[in-house]
This record gives sequence, structure tokens and C-alpha cells, in this order.
Amino acid sequence: MQIMITHGTLARTRVLHFNRWQFAAALAGLIVVLMLLSGTIYHVVFLKAAREGWPVVSQIVRLVVRDEFAQRDRFLRANLDAMAQKVGEMQAKLVKLEAMGERVAGLAGVKSEELRPSRPATAASAAGGQGGPYVPPQAATFEQLNGIVDSLDQTADENTDLFTLIESRLLESRLRSLMIPNSAP
Repeated sequence: MQIMITHGTLARTRVLHFNRWQFAAALAGLIVVLMLLSGTIYHVVFLKAAREGWPVVSQIVRLVVRDEFAQRDRFLRANLDAMAQKVGEMQAKLVKLEAMGERVAGLAGVKSEELRPSRPATAASAAGGQGGPYVPPQAATFEQLNGIVDSLDQTADENTDLFTLIESRLLESRLRSLMIPNSAP
């Protein structure tokens, strides 16, 4: 393929020679450049329309953003609910362990005053507590779940101390029973 370029001020004519592959590559390059340019212009115009609140564009953007936020909220709520369920299961297991600890402590001869660790008195517990308006329960937040997990961890540490105390008492009673002769000389 030959392209001839002529101009009135030029005394001679220029001729450019292209084969089929060069022409196809140039045409493909031109198409890619035009597509990128049109995509960039569309994106810029779309962003400007979204920022300025053009009627049709703002509705489309609002739908996309609302759907995105709803999906993220559903995902977080599902994870938070799963975490709350696990915390509930941990609380149930801890209550079961506390009941078993009280039974074993009774068998070991540990007094009930020794079972309960001393806790600092809060203003509400010192005053006998107060009533208030009914607030319906809501789903736990992440901070509330972290607080519950921290309190469960503290309770588990206290129960570990309790079981260590019971174990030492049982070991003492076993040693005392072993020190007493039980067979005839």
C-alpha cells in the first residue's frame, strides 16, 4: 500500500510504503488508542456527573453504592453473629466448668468463701443496683464482644486458680491419708 502526501508549498510529493502487516498493526494501534481515550473521557464525565448529581447518573451511582454497602454490612453482620454464637458457647462451657468446680470443691473440703474470688465493689453493686427504662436487646457490637471475651478470659484464669487450689487440697488430703498406717504391724 502506498500513501502519497502532497502539499502546495512543497515542491515534491512524499510517498509512504506500507505492507499489509504494518497497516493492520497501525490500524489496531489506532483502535486501541481511541478506545482508551473514549474510556478515559467516559470515566471522567461519569465521575463529574456523579459528583455533581446529574439525575440519571446519580441514581445509578446511588444504587451501586447502596448495594455495595448492604453487601459489606451483611458480611460483617454474619461474622459478628458467628462470633457472638461462639462467645455464647464459651460462656455455657464456663458455667458448666464452674458448677463442676463447686461440686469437686465440696468433695475436697474447700469452703464456698474460698471459691469466689474477691471482686472490687462497683457503685451499682454497693448501692444495691438501680432500675431503668426497658431497652430492648440489640445485636452485640464488636467492642461488646471483645469485652465479653476479655471477661471470659479473666473468669477462666480465676477458675484455673480455683482448680489449682482444689488440686492442692486433694493432694494434701491424699498425703495425710498415706502418712497414717493402715496395716497391722
